Amino acid sequence: MLTILASWLIALPEYALQVPANRFGYGQFTAGQLKIIQEVISITVFVLFSIWYLKELPTWRTGLAFILILGAVFLVVQPTLFGEREAVLRANNPPATSTNGVEAIRQ
Repeated sequence: MLTILASWLIALPEYALQVPANRFGYGQFTAGQLKIIQEVISITVFVLFSIWYLKELPTWRTGLAFILILGAVFLVVQPTLFGEREAVLRANNPPATSTNGVEAIRQ
């Protein structure tokens, strides 16, 4: 029972922040971008917990893996580097349509 309580005390704050963050961030980021960012936050919390509580220091391999994950975040969040900004904007803001299916002109 104590183990379950301890695990929820660790996970609950993360979940409590994750849900509103996804809700507020969806307009500026795609679902894929939000998922990658969420994974980095989860891994960071886990690494800090393992250093603080478990007294386990990361190895060079886990450090390198984390750097690669940060690289993934950079690639996903920076679509303008590869000319994908317009595609991301179109995906996040599809054109408005009228009731007869004709696309409305966006101002």
